[in-house]
Amino acid sequence: MNECAAQDHAREDARLNDTYRDLASKLKPAQRDKLRSVQRVWLSYRDMNCDFRSAAYQGGTIYPLVRSMCLAEMTSQRTEDLKARLEEADR
Repeated sequence: MNECAAQDHAREDARLNDTYRDLASKLKPAQRDKLRSVQRVWLSYRDMNCDFRSAAYQGGTIYPLVRSMCLAEMTSQRTEDLKARLEEADR
């Protein structure tokens, strides 16, 4: 289960990176810089939030599963947010 959850996170991370690259390529340099800054902050937030959400399980065998599931879920949500911005940029 841990391996599957880690693979889900990796897959969602790849989707996020592709969407981010697509969006960044459509933005003007100033907007691209802002996106890069926001993305860095978001990544830090995601990691800290998942650390918090999984902290109760730290040291247990379910910890990696809970953390990976959190990372996959938040990454998927962020991808959808960026896809919405990408659709706006295409207009």
